[in-house]
Amino acid sequence: MYFIDSHAHINDEAFDADREEVIKRVFESGVYKFIEIACETKEWHPALDLCKQYPQQTAAVLGIHPQVAQTYDDAARALLDKLLKDPHAAAVGEIGLDYVFLDACPKDIQLRVFEEMLSLAGRVQKPIVLHVRREGEDYEPYDQTFHLLKHN
Repeated sequence: MYFIDSHAHINDEAFDADREEVIKRVFESGVYKFIEIACETKEWHPALDLCKQYPQQTAAVLGIHPQVAQTYDDAARALLDKLLKDPHAAAVGEIGLDYVFLDACPKDIQLRVFEEMLSLAGRVQKPIVLHVRREGEDYEPYDQTFHLLKHN
């Protein structure tokens, strides 16, 4: 049996001092492959670069996290469309709706960008990695997510 870490953030600055050692320990611990999540524009190239260092043991997920959806502009659209053609780009993500920190990004922008990400994933024929979080007892982000998934 082998393991795949389906949601890693190895490029996080917390690992700057010992990233190579962390990666070595990951593989020594029995993890066969890890999926590096790059959910804002500044993370996309580093994620693909990491995959090029470990081509058989990594894959990248590229997208826009709902908390930074307001940063998704025309330049980011063009870049993401290009980068998703890279063979190491395995999926579109971490995308969705996060209503916990609406001060970071309002619902309407999150919804618009989420719809764009779903459309893009369909166009490039990549699976998606979801991030959906509610605030309190408000299940609206789940209802909206199910609706969008059903109609895209």
